[in-house]
Parts: sequence; structure tokens; C-alpha cells
Amino acid sequence: MFYPMIKNILANMTGGVSLPVEYPAAPNQNTTSGETFVIETITEGLYHCPDQKYALFGYSQGATLMLNILVQLNTTALDSIKSVILVGNPYRTPGKTSNVDDFALHDKKASVGMFAAHAISSNGTIPELSRELDQSGKVLDYCLEVSINGIHLGI
Repeated sequence: MFYPMIKNILANMTGGVSLPVEYPAAPNQNTTSGETFVIETITEGLYHCPDQKYALFGYSQGATLMLNILVQLNTTALDSIKSVILVGNPYRTPGKTSNVDDFALHDKKASVGMFAAHAISSNGTIPELSRELDQSGKVLDYCLEVSINGIHLGI
């Protein structure tokens, strides 16, 4: 489903490659192994090629993974990230500059991801973009009007 988008991104990035991130997909959203992999990949990549650039993509639990790594990266690593695409973000919250609809237009709806809704009701924590990153223009957090499997709709 997302292959055409990734192919288009790579076509616009000279020397770009796609690197899948493996982690156990589970209801508890534990993305620790994937987070470690992404952070090490970016850190090592910048050590060997300081001018290297990154485009990050996360769907559903992958969006959770990306939110978690973005708060762990240092300034140099964050500067190397040129775009972040989140789709079906279970921790999506309203009022973010990065929130967009199916057509990449700013989304002002009060859509809340299913895990964000649970975290709010249980007074839990919600992984979020920093204000600076949210307003940077680098991030698009898509809320799907039509879900692939019924659970990725904004509530």
C-alpha cells in the first residue's frame, strides 16, 4: 500500500535507500528493539557520513516507534532528518501543526488516536513530537478517513 509513496520519496533523494525496521508488532506497542535499531542506524550513519539525510516513515505501531525515537535523538541527528511521515498514528492528538488529512491539508479536526484516547482517560503518557519539530514543516501526521483495517480512523 505504501510502496508507491516510498518509491516516490526515494526517486527524489539522490542515493536514497529504503531500510525496513523490524520489531514485534503487538497490542502493547513495545517498539524498543526497533527504536534501538533506528537510533543506532542514524548515529552510525552520521558518524561515517556526516552529510547523510534521512526520511522517516511510520505506519500505526511504526508511527509510535518514530515518535519514541524522535525524542531520543540529539540535535545533529534531528537536523539530518528531512521528513517524517506518520500514518495511522495511534497516539495522534489534535491541535498539532503536523496534523494533515488524506490530501496532506492541515487537519483541524479533534481526531484522537486510539492509544492517545486510552492514555488520556487513564492519565498515562503520550509520546509526542517536540513543539519545534511539530512546527518545523518536516512532519506530516496523516489521519485516514478510510482505515485499512478499521482501527486507524481518528476517533
